[in-house]
Amino acid sequence: MLGAVGTAAAIGPLLPGQKGPSALDGLYPILRGLTTLFVGLLGMLLCGMVGSLAYPGAGALIGASVGLLVCMVLGGCLTGFWRDLLPNNTSTFGAEQILPHALAVQIGSHGHFDLVITVHEASDVEVQGRMPWMPPELYAEVVCGANPVKRTCVKTDGKFNEQFKLKVTPSDGFLVVKIKDQDVFGSRDVGYVCVDIQKDIVEAGFPWQRRFAIEAGEKDVLRWKENKAVIVLSFDYTEDYPSALRGGAVDVGRQASQKDLQQQWGSGNYGAVNYLSKLEFNTGMKISEAPTSPRSPGRA
Repeated sequence: MLGAVGTAAAIGPLLPGQKGPSALDGLYPILRGLTTLFVGLLGMLLCGMVGSLAYPGAGALIGASVGLLVCMVLGGCLTGFWRDLLPNNTSTFGAEQILPHALAVQIGSHGHFDLVITVHEASDVEVQGRMPWMPPELYAEVVCGANPVKRTCVKTDGKFNEQFKLKVTPSDGFLVVKIKDQDVFGSRDVGYVCVDIQKDIVEAGFPWQRRFAIEAGEKDVLRWKENKAVIVLSFDYTEDYPSALRGGAVDVGRQASQKDLQQQWGSGNYGAVNYLSKLEFNTGMKISEAPTSPRSPGRA
């Protein structure tokens, strides 16, 4: 009941021609609740009287309790009050939160799964406020749900070729890739790409090297020109992804990239932490003593 009132009050500005919520929309849940309560009290009185006639004393209490429970449920179904008790945000509290990904896909949604995104390059990107002979220093930010913000390295040619692993939940509807321009005293927002996880990734079969048009907001510094700025992204799944949803065809570029990454991650010298651990935590390392220089004859 309170959720319905809060939803009506939280609606933002309306578009031209769009009708807003009625002033009585917030009163309907209250009226349905009062009607349900009245039906429950009426059932409690009737069943309490019948119980007192059958078993005086305890029969009245048992009959009143059973009548209140049964008539409250019946009244809630008749008035539709049970809908007001359900949360409005079904993506956060709905059945998708407990369904496996393989079953959630069957009802047009997605469950929990690991997503690997590759940010290849951003092309035809021009930034306002820079001279034509000064290329922008671009980097990309990947934002998705509760995952930490992923950032690429700064590149002047826009070729990143970096991969990130994200944990996607059923409440995550979109994945946003922000393109920024690194400056001396900070960075500026150039543009963004909003990717629909269900439509553009899951239903599209995890596309490989797909081009997305870069959009610009009100305060973004993307310069519009004839050739629209785009960013190339690839999406992949991990080993625990359901095999029935993977599909039969495998792209050559995807297969080569997976093989190359497996070789890099499996090598012993991959990663700075692994390299430092060999230097700092090698208990078998022995340091040879430096040879001592002979004493000069003039000293005691």
